[in-house]
Formats: sequence, structure tokens, C-alpha cells
Amino acid sequence: MEKRKLPRHSVGGSLKAAIKSLLGRDPDMPEIIRANVLDLSHGGAGLCVEVVSAHPYQPGNPTFIEIKLANGTLIGSEGEVKWTRPLPDQTGYQLGVQFKKIDNQDKVRLHKFLNELDKKRVKG
Repeated sequence: MEKRKLPRHSVGGSLKAAIKSLLGRDPDMPEIIRANVLDLSHGGAGLCVEVVSAHPYQPGNPTFIEIKLANGTLIGSEGEVKWTRPLPDQTGYQLGVQFKKIDNQDKVRLHKFLNELDKKRVKG
């Protein structure tokens, strides 16, 4: 069983993300994949990609991920794919991305957003 260093916060697909490969494919035409965010932590995100891309991600692939938070602000980070698995109906896949390089302003936005989720969970 995998032990996480940072707790994940379930967001149930309510947030959207865009993932761009940093593998050096055609830089003039980068493939940008849309995904639903399933869970989020200070260190990464679990994503659901509903349409399989021409080049599915593999563990170790470098990426850039941008997540739109519920208040409309965006956070972005260079990251690394840590795991992938196909969806049961074979219409796409899930992947886990670890944040590797996130600027301080985005860290603050993420921290504030996750704290708000914690407050809602305690009240609920």
C-alpha cells in the first residue's frame, strides 16, 4: 500500500486542468490535454483524462499542469507523471502528477484553497 506524504483533498472532478507535455514534441504545436481534477494536495494532483491522447502519458514524463481553482484563479506547475491507469470503460485514463516547480504565488493560492476545503469538511 502506498503511503502519501501529503494528504489528498477530494474535489470529485469539479476542477479542470490542462496538461502539456514537456517531452520535446513539436514545440510549435504542443499537445494540450484537458482533464478533470479528482484530488489535490500541496504536492500534486490526481487527474482523469476522458479522451485518450495520441501520446498517452507514462510515469516519469515531464509535464506542465495548469489547474483552474473554484474561484477562477489558475495555478501552474512543472510536474512529473508518477502513475497512470486506464479507466474501467477504456475511454481514457487516470494519472497522478507531482508538482515539481510551482512559484510562490501559486503555492499561496493552492494553500489557501486547500485550507478552505478543510474548513468546509470540518463544518460539514
